Amino acid sequence: MKYRLLHLVLLVTLLPSLALAQNWHVPPRLDYKTVLEFSEGLARVKSHDGKWGFINTQGKEVASPQFEDAKDFSNGMASVKLNGKFGYIDRTGKMVIQPQYDEGFHFRNGLAKVRKGLWGFIDKRNRPVVRFKYADLKYLYNGVAAAKLRGKWGFIDRKDRALVDFKYEQVMDFYDKNAQWTPVKKNGKWGYIDRTGQEKAPFIYDYAWPFKEGMSGAKKGREWLFINSQGREITKAIYNEAGWFYEGLGKIRRDGKRGFIDKTGKEVIAPTYQSVWQFKEGLCFVKKDDKWGAINKKGQMVIPHKYEFAYQFNEGLAKVKLNGNRGFVDKKGKLIFPCKFEQASEFDKGYAVAKLNGKWGILKNPLKK
Repeated sequence: MKYRLLHLVLLVTLLPSLALAQNWHVPPRLDYKTVLEFSEGLARVKSHDGKWGFINTQGKEVASPQFEDAKDFSNGMASVKLNGKFGYIDRTGKMVIQPQYDEGFHFRNGLAKVRKGLWGFIDKRNRPVVRFKYADLKYLYNGVAAAKLRGKWGFIDRKDRALVDFKYEQVMDFYDKNAQWTPVKKNGKWGYIDRTGQEKAPFIYDYAWPFKEGMSGAKKGREWLFINSQGREITKAIYNEAGWFYEGLGKIRRDGKRGFIDKTGKEVIAPTYQSVWQFKEGLCFVKKDDKWGAINKKGQMVIPHKYEFAYQFNEGLAKVKLNGNRGFVDKKGKLIFPCKFEQASEFDKGYAVAKLNGKWGILKNPLKK
């Protein structure tokens, strides 16, 4: 009886470790200072001497740590810094655009924003698509990019044709693919223009966010309100904060507490929380009484408030922190990976990196078939 009880105790103690061992795609044996989350199947790694490289989902180096800086892969290429200049490598680690730029950002829709004294766009063959003449340049969203020339902002297309005159003090992007308007600042106030530069809403706001899901937050005095894609104010200026909309709900803060409204302006989840994420995959982690738990879109608690920190759901799993360590829960609150990791990334296309006992390994999402 005594030996049977001892066997049971050992089994209960070892079960989490056994379950964890079964889900390691690559055991924790990778010796790096830092490993960041995967993007397009490749993850940035930082060596102990401060150099950056890349590994694949098998833990193999496709580019050894040699770069002074590196950015995530996007459109099959990554920006890297070598000898003080930025160039680009492909997925095999080959340098396909030699280091020559003062700054270089990731490719989006086949173009990358780079600086060679001034800013411009290049294509994947390193051809200058937008000439290096801008003092500042934002990303190209939905065929339109904000650019700064002679101290003023305007908008250009991917062929460097001016769409909106350079006459604004500040501008926001046409971030949302369905957004026909965006906020711009003139004479110290914000208003809204369309893609031709026609002014669609009066310049009466003290700040404004780009449209997301057809909604924009705008500030009047010290408080915020929401504007819909027709330019109508759907709430009064009663909020301390107005966040972007995700999955049909927008973040609000009133009297220091956070909640959510819908697109009619109705407070569907009353502002009662210390902090909140956005909704993703139907759930949102919220903080109450200094602990994090998750609610659904009806405001019902689905994961109890017990975590020191929590992140958004991605691929059915969310990273949580308990007793100083990280793990992953599913949408029912079940710990799929126990909170044993010193560090962990979010999952991307089935894979995440995690640190255990000072070494890095790669996890495979058991929910993703």
